[in-house]
Amino acid sequence: MSGRPGFGPGFQDARSTLYRAEYAAVTLALLAYLIWRSLYLGGLDWLQTIFWALFPDLAAFVPIGASSKRRDWPGWGAGLYYPNDLFNAYASFNEFGDALTPALGFLPRPGTREYQIGQAYQPRPAKDGPFSWARQFFFEAFYTQFDDLLGRTESRNLFTAPINIELASGEHLEANWIPQFEALTAPFEVVTGVVIPPGRYDFTRYRLAAESSEARPWRIGSTVRLGGFYDGRLTQSDAFVTWSVLHGHWQQRLELVNDYGRMPEGNFIQRLWQLQNVFAFSPGLILFSYFQYDTDSETLGMNTRLRWTFRPGSDLFLVWNRNWEHPIDSPSFALDPVKDEVTLKVRFVWRG
Repeated sequence: MSGRPGFGPGFQDARSTLYRAEYAAVTLALLAYLIWRSLYLGGLDWLQTIFWALFPDLAAFVPIGASSKRRDWPGWGAGLYYPNDLFNAYASFNEFGDALTPALGFLPRPGTREYQIGQAYQPRPAKDGPFSWARQFFFEAFYTQFDDLLGRTESRNLFTAPINIELASGEHLEANWIPQFEALTAPFEVVTGVVIPPGRYDFTRYRLAAESSEARPWRIGSTVRLGGFYDGRLTQSDAFVTWSVLHGHWQQRLELVNDYGRMPEGNFIQRLWQLQNVFAFSPGLILFSYFQYDTDSETLGMNTRLRWTFRPGSDLFLVWNRNWEHPIDSPSFALDPVKDEVTLKVRFVWRG
């Protein structure tokens, strides 16, 4: 027994020539159909949705894949959603096979099954009633669980919001209770030099958040997370300030994140600084700039993107990434450049 699940459609090894030929053929056929559909029949929106949802795993469901001797399920999922202003609920299931290699995006936990269920009751008080000081309440409960492909639970998380209020003036106040479970099958290095041993861990996190109204030119907010963390305790603080000038054309955000951990394996302090800038020359020409520095890696990263929307749904992106690091035994503020990368990307949308 290899420990792999014995069900699901056949799937070619992603490294095999047969799989690559199959994937290329299906991709070209689907693109040809989409272009034909757009030019001669019109109406591409719903087809685009299906295309981006299925494209990463599409080759797993064609006859060549079904004839494979391997039985690795690539990935699938299903969900029920009820979005509503008063009552919002959902339930979903996703299986991410160990053979799943998405063509786009990043898959953080291959070889797992994800279960999600949640609900939010969101009443709006009457403006002349005893709760007129509140614009809307949010009573929330969201449950997430990850199992491996043999059904063994790896992690679970219950996020609850007994207090979550948007005030009539736009301020936001929230308190959360979050019990968690993690099963580590291998050592987990939280930060450099602090390694949590394998085992099963139950702990509870608490979260408090307060933010001023988004309608104001200046906005401040803070979030504090505290409580258990595996076999120790972790306190996290996140404070930010945002401001908007030039009639909203230039928006900036400065954020500081602090992590204070007390673990049997060792204590640690981590800090993260982030600075974001957005400048809109016009609705179709926007410059984004993002800087980030953390004390663990002692590196400064920059991501700058210029986006030009030359027609609705079609964009040109010019991206510049640059990284600096703090050399060993150098002065506190010394940073040396280590990486430069410039990327040009064009995205087109055809409509009939």
